Amino acid sequence: MTDPMRDPGNAADDAADAVGDAATEAADTVGDAATSAGSWASSTADKVDDTASDAGDWAGDTADKVGDTASEATDAVGDAAAKAGEAGTGLIDRLKKLFGG
Repeated sequence: MTDPMRDPGNAADDAADAVGDAATEAADTVGDAATSAGSWASSTADKVDDTASDAGDWAGDTADKVGDTASEATDAVGDAAAKAGEAGTGLIDRLKKLFGG
């Protein structure tokens, strides 16, 4: 025959075990969700970092190209000024010769 006091105790133990198991499963689910969120955040941060790095590289390359173009333009202006100076000097020399100077 079963002890009437023993059965309620077993039922209480079983209930406590079920509550403990449910709490463990809930904690595992929360932990898994947190891990997934952390992985997503880390991956997103890596992508943002990569995008920023690519943008920085692009800006640097563009600045180099702008600098090269400005340098070439400055050289062209300098060359034109030198040629104008030579032409002016040549003109002055011819005028001096023409007017006997």
